[in-house]
Amino acid sequence: MADKTLHEKMVELQSEIKVKKDLFNKFGGFHYRSLESILGELKPLLKKHNLFINFTEKIELLDEDLILTSSGMLLDEEGNHLSSQSSVLMQKTKKGMDTFQLSGTGTSYARKYALQGLLGLDDGIDSDSPEIHENKEGKKSNESKLIADIKKRNGKYLITFKDGTDKEIEQDDTEKVKQMFDCYKKGNAFVG
Repeated sequence: MADKTLHEKMVELQSEIKVKKDLFNKFGGFHYRSLESILGELKPLLKKHNLFINFTEKIELLDEDLILTSSGMLLDEEGNHLSSQSSVLMQKTKKGMDTFQLSGTGTSYARKYALQGLLGLDDGIDSDSPEIHENKEGKKSNESKLIADIKKRNGKYLITFKDGTDKEIEQDDTEKVKQMFDCYKKGNAFVG
């Protein structure tokens, strides 16, 4: 029997890997998985299928903001590869963290989402999903919208949604800006 192609190995790997969202964010009220959890489940399967994973990062300057893009690449012994990318807005400051910790956090976050995309991981509603943003009556919020464009103007970000409405976000609101860019890059709805 001939060796399996990278595509065949990937189909098997994606059907075998299961990574639960076993961590809980008390502040946001959602479950999530970490990069370490994903890699812990992935490494035995990489060995089984004779594959390996590699990450590379690049940083770009967008206006005054640093955007970190992580590429996750799955390779076989012949050098064939499949890859996925994720970009995050790098925070400049965060209480209790130095620049090295911020850099590491951004890198881990970008790698996690690149790897999730590569592996096709999904085990329920994602914390970025509009389904978790429901009111007490169980009705979905109507503030979840797809972003059409983002512009920086006068120290603020102007978001233009695909429905034609606009919203301004202060540049200082780094968590919201990060979420906005992440949703924009992934094509997900933005709740804000």
